[in-house]
Amino acid sequence: MSRRHVKILTIWVFFIFFCSFLIFAEEGYEKRLTLIVGETKIIDINDLVKVAVGDPNIVDIRVLSQDELLINAKGEGVTSIVIWTTKGRETTLVEVRTQKARDERLATEISNAISRKEVKVSVIEGVVILEGELSNDVEIERTEKIAQIYSPGRVLNLIRTPSKLRQVEMEVRIAEVDKSYIQDLGIGEVDGVISFGIIEQINLMSTKLIALSEEGRAKLLAKPNLVALNGHEATFLVGGEVPILVKEEGSISVDWKEYGVRLSIKPTITKGEDGEEYILSTVCTEVSTLDWTNSVKIEGQAMPAIRTRNVDTTLQLATGETLILAGLIQNHESQNINKIPILGDLPILGLLFKSVEFTTNQTELVIFITPSLID
Repeated sequence: MSRRHVKILTIWVFFIFFCSFLIFAEEGYEKRLTLIVGETKIIDINDLVKVAVGDPNIVDIRVLSQDELLINAKGEGVTSIVIWTTKGRETTLVEVRTQKARDERLATEISNAISRKEVKVSVIEGVVILEGELSNDVEIERTEKIAQIYSPGRVLNLIRTPSKLRQVEMEVRIAEVDKSYIQDLGIGEVDGVISFGIIEQINLMSTKLIALSEEGRAKLLAKPNLVALNGHEATFLVGGEVPILVKEEGSISVDWKEYGVRLSIKPTITKGEDGEEYILSTVCTEVSTLDWTNSVKIEGQAMPAIRTRNVDTTLQLATGETLILAGLIQNHESQNINKIPILGDLPILGLLFKSVEFTTNQTELVIFITPSLID
């Protein structure tokens, strides 16, 4: 027999042996093991004699002792490990996947088990994420329990019930309050700065205002009620518009500008850690005042500029709690009535500017906002 024939025969013998080995591994294995590339696992074995691996490019094995074997996942694929002990032989099928492949397979298995097309299942580095909408909380809980079977303690449940167009009512009270009582309302020193505070006691705002009014320490100027859809804005203006002369191309026209305090409130219904519903209130405050320092003369008439201040804040309130705003309008603004008499006719601010207590810096404009859910 020629050397070439011997070489071909040797290859065929090796091939037949290797195929027989794989067939045995697939059909006669006693255990199955799934690893991620780069993962290391130690398995316990009693009275180890020897060990063999089908493909050393997929897993690397190292004998630590007669009772321990270390397996290191090197590359993606499927192979088998044959372990001989004093009691016989055992075959383990080892599948090595990338993290991405393992995540995708786990997501598919969970999705098939849940069997709801409304639920999207994704897995990122072993963390199961559930998204979508189900009709009720019972269905949501059932879905999460199924996912927990596959990945205990590593499930992020973002499934929601269909959103409803819920509404939030905001009870607004605008008052002139004695400055010496401002701190009693939960607001610190104002001193010309827009300040925020919260009355945490439920439904206490009306009681406090009534008490201050009876003592002559507060005057209720207006009490509008606003209603907004969940996640939508509601806006109101404390003040109005004033005429400003504008010179354009040789002619003079009148331009009406907002003057006063514009509040935009965006309530969003959220659920707290205690399971209760809260109202996340984003409040945008825009204060427009007259700026005589930067005034211009038109036909001999001094026209003020409009100066604007903006302050935004977001606070979480329970139903019935009250948000308080102060430091919005300074008392020296009342002096503008002498220059522009129409300011005395503006809603709310007209009354404030005519107040002796306000003009002498004894009182402060305070706005109370109490949101509540409409079921």
